[in-house]
Amino acid sequence: MKPALKKLHDLYKSLYLLKDQIKDQEQENSVLEEITIQESGLPAEEVIEFHCFMTGEFPDNPDRAKEHYNKADFIYRTQSKKKKKHKKMLDKAKERLKCY
Repeated sequence: MKPALKKLHDLYKSLYLLKDQIKDQEQENSVLEEITIQESGLPAEEVIEFHCFMTGEFPDNPDRAKEHYNKADFIYRTQSKKKKKHKKMLDKAKERLKCY
């Protein structure tokens, strides 16, 4: 796995630990985007699209959506300690991909 994606995955895990302190979805989204853009070393656009995938909102482009699904699936299979939670997200994502 690319170091930047590993770092992004770790940041997502950190956010889940903070989730109880963050009360509304909009605040959670902006905190997540800020943290990941600053610390992952990835381009902002890629981080935001990856974030959209992880929150269940796909980019408009079906090819990009599938690419993000594949990245998240790879992380799930190789790195995830919270497989049950990630599996649910991936199952939802798989359903959305059928719409394309």
